Formats: sequence, structure tokens, C-alpha cells
Amino acid sequence: MKVPKNKTDFESLEGITKEEIIEYQDLLLEWLEDINWPVSTQVIKVLSPYISSIEQGIIKVLKSSDYEWAYNVVLHLLTTTNELPESIIYEIRRICETHTEFEELRETCEMLLNNLKR
Repeated sequence: MKVPKNKTDFESLEGITKEEIIEYQDLLLEWLEDINWPVSTQVIKVLSPYISSIEQGIIKVLKSSDYEWAYNVVLHLLTTTNELPESIIYEIRRICETHTEFEELRETCEMLLNNLKR
């Protein structure tokens, strides 16, 4: 399995395939719960090209009550592209319209939507 075993396990991500990314998307996204973990930067690089392929895992994070995790996914992963699947855009809009508990998340979602419009 090509999923990091600890915070500094960069080697496990080497040569990871699209199929493995899709299969283990939930486990890989967990490494974005704390952006200070050294391996999180490498996980972002691995996931970025496949956002459309892992949209279901991303939506689970955006719907979760872990607002810091959702914030990390929006700020550090979703901002790496100018094209997002409609289902993710829908969740980002929902956060903008209904989310007030974690102001930084709402503001980051608004910024992302504004950047996508350009």
C-alpha cells in the first residue's frame, strides 16, 4: 500500500499510480488533517493532478465537522487548480452560505470561488 505510515514517510508515495490514489484517497486525504506534518506537502503534490478523480473523498472532508481539515483541503489542495468538479463547487458554495463556526474556512471558500470565476 502506497500510503505514508508516519509523518516523515515520503518514500511510500514514490511511484504511486492514479489507481492507487483513487483506491486510497480517504487515507491520503487524512494526511491533510494537520498541514504541519512534513508528509502533507508531498501528499498535496500527489493528489493535485487527480482532484476530479478523488472528488468523493474531498466531498466527505468538506461535509465533515472537522473544519480545520476542510480548511486545509480547500486552502492547500483545491487552490492548486482552476478547474473543479461541479460537486466540489457545490460544497464550497454550501460552506460559503451556511458556515459560520470557522470563519477562515468560509473566507477561504469565498476566495476560491472568486478565483474560479476569473
